[in-house]
Amino acid sequence: VEIYTNGTWGRVLDDGWDLSDANVVCRQLDCGSAIAAYNSSTYGEGGGTVRLNNVQCEGNETRLSTCNVSRPVTPLSVGSDVGVLCSGEVQTTTTTCIDIIPHHWWQSRQVKWDEELLPHTRLAILYLSGTLTHYCLYVAVPTDHVQLRLVGGRSRCSGRAEIYYTGSWGTVCDDSWDAREAAVVCRQLGCGAVIDTTPGSCGRASEPIWLDELSCAGNESVLWECPSAPWGQHNCLHKEDVSIVCSEHKELRLVNGKHACEGRVEVLYNGTWGTVCSDTLDSKAAKVICKQLNCGPLQSVKYYREFDQGSGPIWLHNMECTSHEDFLWQCTSTVWGENNCDHWEDAGVVCSGNKTCFNLSTM
Repeated sequence: VEIYTNGTWGRVLDDGWDLSDANVVCRQLDCGSAIAAYNSSTYGEGGGTVRLNNVQCEGNETRLSTCNVSRPVTPLSVGSDVGVLCSGEVQTTTTTCIDIIPHHWWQSRQVKWDEELLPHTRLAILYLSGTLTHYCLYVAVPTDHVQLRLVGGRSRCSGRAEIYYTGSWGTVCDDSWDAREAAVVCRQLGCGAVIDTTPGSCGRASEPIWLDELSCAGNESVLWECPSAPWGQHNCLHKEDVSIVCSEHKELRLVNGKHACEGRVEVLYNGTWGTVCSDTLDSKAAKVICKQLNCGPLQSVKYYREFDQGSGPIWLHNMECTSHEDFLWQCTSTVWGENNCDHWEDAGVVCSGNKTCFNLSTM
C-alpha cells in the first residue's frame, strides 16, 4: 500500500495494521473486501518517505486518510510496509496513451480518480507504465461502458466499425489501420477471421470519430486494448471510417433462374460463394430459403442441375430444418464445407415470388 502526497509516493508502515485497515483500502479502491492484511513486506519494501504509521481504522471508513493515523514528523526507517489482498478485480481494459513522460527508470503506479477529473467515467485508474527510457500515461475505463459493432453491411459480421463510448456511438479512423486491427474486431465479435478491411465502403457516419492511429499486435481480446491516439482526438474525416468483412459473414442468393426468387442456391461464407447439396435438402429447408429471401411461399425444390451446376465449395450438406428458422444457417447441418457431394447435386429452389431485381439475404 502506498499513498500519493505532494507529488510523491510514500510508504505505510505496519504498526497496528489489521484487517479493518485493509478493508478501508479495498473499499477506497473499489476492489471489494479485504481477504488478507499483511504486516510484513509481502509485496516488497517501498523506497519513498513514510507517510502513515500506526493506522487504526474502525473498518467502515471510505478513505484511509479518515482513520486515526500517525503522520511521522521525521523520516522513519524501522518497520515493514503494509500489504493488502482484496476480493475484487477492477476491469480496466480500455487503455489510451495520452502522454509520454521521460524518465530513467521503470516503475508502476495507480491512483483512483473521480468523475470530476475524468468526466463520463464511473471509475478510472491512472497508470504509469513504460520502459527504461520513457513512461506512457493510460486511462482505463470499465469494459461495460464500451461496446463494439459493425453496421451498414449485409450482416452483423460485416460493416462499418463503431464503438459505443461515453454514451455515444462513434467510428474508427483508418490511419495506421491494417489487417491486425481488423482481426481483433472480428475475433472480439465472434465473427471469425478478417476477410477484408477498407475505408468508407459501408457509408459515412455523422457520429464522433472515437479512435485513430490504432496499433494492435493482433492478439488483443478487445480493440481498445490496442495503443491509440487519445479517445476523440484525430485528424480524420468520415470518409476514412474503417469497414470490415469477417469470415462468419454469410449471404444467400438464388442464381441462374428467370428472376431472383428461383435458381441454384448459393451461400457466401468465408469470403467465397458456394453451393448447397440437394442430398436431404427437403421442403422445410426450401421454405426457410424462400422466407429468408422474402420471396413468398415455396413452390418447388429442384435437384440435379436444374439450374446448371455451380463451382467452388459445396458449403452445406445434410440440412435439417423445422421451417421456422429465419436463416438457412440456423438449421442443423454437417460442418461447413464437409460433404460427399458433387456439383451435379447442387440444390435449386423455386419460390412463388417474382423479383426482377437481384436479391441478397444475410444475417
